[in-house]
This record gives sequence, C-alpha cells and structure tokens, in this order.
Amino acid sequence: MLGDTTNFGSDFRRIGVEIPDTQLSVQSLGSPEHGAIRHLLVSALHEQPLAAVRQQFATVAARQLPELSGPDNDRRCRA
Repeated sequence: MLGDTTNFGSDFRRIGVEIPDTQLSVQSLGSPEHGAIRHLLVSALHEQPLAAVRQQFATVAARQLPELSGPDNDRRCRA
C-alpha cells in the first residue's frame, strides 16, 4: 500500500484540489516531488554539526519544559 502512490497518496492536488504553494509541505507532496524535497532536507540536516544541534535542542527543552509543569497545566490535563 505504501508503495502504491497511484491509489494512495497525500497530495490532494492529484484529485483536483487547488492548494497554494505556500501551504504545501513535505507531508502533503506526492511522488516524485516528495522524494526530491526530502532528499534536500535530509542533506541539509546531515551537514549540521550534531553536537550543535543537540545543544540547541537541550537549550530549548530546558527553557520550555518547566513551563509545561505546574498546577495550571496539571488542571488542564485532567479536564
């Protein structure tokens, strides 16, 4: 099924739905566009120094995680 892009796909443009270019994403593109864009994204990610990316994620997580805990968020999660 995943290999059957003729019958199964996420690109609604194939059935006539008009989607502005600004709303397209890697998840909504069909073959062969998806593969080409994904290749560019993966290549760009591989060129990033892993230690710097890891540090950036750690910094963002350390800043945002405390905001997610606490009595206000606990009440919202139980509602």
